[in-house]
Amino acid sequence: MNYWMRVQALFKRKQLNRDLEDELAFHLAMREAKNRTRGIDGQEARYAARRQFGNVTRIKEACHEAWSFVGLETTWRDLRYGARALAKNAGFTIVAVLAIALGIGVNTGLFSVLNGVALKLLPIPRAEQMVSVDQIFHGKLQRNVHGELGLFSYAEYKNYRANNHVFSGLLAYAPFLEATLGGENLKQLLGAETSCNFFDVLGERPALGRVFVESDCSAPGASPVVVLSDHLWRSRFGADPTVVGKSVSLNRAKFIVIGVAAPGFGGLDPWPSEFWAPVTMQKALEPDRDLLEEDNTGWLALLGRMRGGISLEEVRADLGVIAGRIDQQYPGRTTTLAIHARSLRAARRTERGVWDRSSGAGGRGTGSANRVRERGESPAGEGLRQTEGNCHPAGNRGDPLAHRPAVVDGESADCVFGRSAGVTPGVLVD
Repeated sequence: MNYWMRVQALFKRKQLNRDLEDELAFHLAMREAKNRTRGIDGQEARYAARRQFGNVTRIKEACHEAWSFVGLETTWRDLRYGARALAKNAGFTIVAVLAIALGIGVNTGLFSVLNGVALKLLPIPRAEQMVSVDQIFHGKLQRNVHGELGLFSYAEYKNYRANNHVFSGLLAYAPFLEATLGGENLKQLLGAETSCNFFDVLGERPALGRVFVESDCSAPGASPVVVLSDHLWRSRFGADPTVVGKSVSLNRAKFIVIGVAAPGFGGLDPWPSEFWAPVTMQKALEPDRDLLEEDNTGWLALLGRMRGGISLEEVRADLGVIAGRIDQQYPGRTTTLAIHARSLRAARRTERGVWDRSSGAGGRGTGSANRVRERGESPAGEGLRQTEGNCHPAGNRGDPLAHRPAVVDGESADCVFGRSAGVTPGVLVD
């Protein structure tokens, strides 16, 4: 029986049942009459007819299966039975429904966060061309990131940028920079120091004014300029169209506003940046330390845009040659590069505001997702400090490096999922 006839049968169930009963009764009567003509008495003729005809109930079931949707009907009967059983125990039913609703809600929330933070590509033009670069050190080294993901010094960034043959642009940035915006009402901001090709490599154009040009990074402290986020421009400056060219105070240093970023652009990390300053202005924003001159201090995250037709394998090979040349400057050190197709998941390495300043060398360390460590000696000889349960990017304000706060050192989703992130030493990761 085709599906259309089965659908029609749904609305003619009683009639079909009556017709079936009549048809079966007719066949039984015919067999009974035939038995009587053979000389079998009445009641025995009826019993013989039923034995010859077969199981009437089974025949009815076979016909019913032929004209109905058995699976749907079985499911409907099960649901009705379950509903009756639950209705008899209202307390259990309420608890079960709430538990299921909570489980669905939690799973939906977690996977929404995972998708938004970990799986999506960066919200920039041609995001599939972007890769992040990390380095893993082995052997003899001063940085306290042995066998763990580490960031880059300014000198290392310039070396990779000048000597690679696989990127159309390689940018560097130091996120989670705390700064106080001066004025009548002081405001704490979270921003980033960036190389001057930052916006160009990302393909981002300003909504107002201009972004950085290479001359802005020509020399340390040469260009005290800043680009504001659209949110900061609207919330603090009232969307003033004449804000370009005005002076603002960041950590008591004067900066000239040269542009406003496009609406919706907040940088490369889950916590949006509210301003961007040239990386060469680091000492002006963090006067307690000149990181530009510390060649063995990792504080910059690298992000490159691959040239057309270049594969990740070619990127690894090309940058590996540069890493080998840099290792020659530090006998006994071996560097492995971890190169990743850049999604928001890759932002977890730039969230490591954990500084290791042992013997004057800095680096960003790793640990568990609910434990932030800052280790080494500060200029004031702080020693070891631990902060439990800190998952927010703003913290550790008592340190001379408080403008770059300690944050949880896992993936951006680690504060949600409660796990740490890492890469097996010596393994190149896609």
